[in-house]
Amino acid sequence: MKKKGSITVIIPAFNEENYLGKTLKSVVKAAHSYQGPVDILVVDNNSTDRTAAIARKMGAKVVFEKKNQIARARNAGAGAAKGNYLVFLDADTTIKGNILDKVESNLSSGKVIGGGAWVEPDTGISGRLIFKNLVNRLLSLKNVTAGPFLYCERLAFEKVGGFDEELYTAEEFSLAARLKNEGMKNKKKW
Repeated sequence: MKKKGSITVIIPAFNEENYLGKTLKSVVKAAHSYQGPVDILVVDNNSTDRTAAIARKMGAKVVFEKKNQIARARNAGAGAAKGNYLVFLDADTTIKGNILDKVESNLSSGKVIGGGAWVEPDTGISGRLIFKNLVNRLLSLKNVTAGPFLYCERLAFEKVGGFDEELYTAEEFSLAARLKNEGMKNKKKW
């Protein structure tokens, strides 16, 4: 059996005590089903609530980033990461099933530089259906990845300079575009 690559799940969090526990439970469950090393990092982005305490209690490593900015928080997590593969997950996003196996399979194939997953908000049934059938499909047609779940090769992330800290929002779109360009140079898909 081929040895699985190491994954670091990076969760930036600013005052996320109401959501982080559920997110971490889903990550721990996914990590237990994965047959390789998984590190879980929560980047406490200067929270004033119990975010860091909850993360530690649930076994996550906590990294502190003083400046409130998602790009800086994500980059701080990547800087502390040990994995060959990086997964960036929002603090209010849960994952299911063997998603980490799929990430590793894509990235270890040598044909993929990174990607994301469809997301489904915790809203009423009509909101989920609209998001699933409209928003996700539109993003898919344009090969755009939204921020709640994004993954990539660590070396490629470092090569393109990580998340652009000059951007207050849409930093994930900027990173994805640079990774896509890097992937094209190496005949890898996004």
